[in-house]
Amino acid sequence: MDNSETYKLMCQMAVKAHPETFYRSSFDSHDFTFKVDGNDLLWPLFRQDQLQEMWLEGHDCIPVGLTKLLSEFLALDFKYSLSLLSMEQLWLAFVMKEKHEKVWTGTEWKEER
Repeated sequence: MDNSETYKLMCQMAVKAHPETFYRSSFDSHDFTFKVDGNDLLWPLFRQDQLQEMWLEGHDCIPVGLTKLLSEFLALDFKYSLSLLSMEQLWLAFVMKEKHEKVWTGTEWKEER
């Protein structure tokens, strides 16, 4: 499980940008959370399986099809792909790209141009 400061920031900014996608009552106290200094809120730290579930909502896709889409995502911008240092970062970036057409800049999620 990625608990790096980078991934925490990615999760926090994703929730802020699209709470309808990322904040759910199903992420209960058994899930990983973190606090940000000066803030009493608990922010979710998404597991890879949760991110895969988020992507699958609204898609009828078998694993081979999903693997193909993920491969295409990685191949589109190899330099961007190399900046994603864990499977959780990769899946969060994939969900943000597919659902909201946003990419991680290192500090925030921005619309792709």
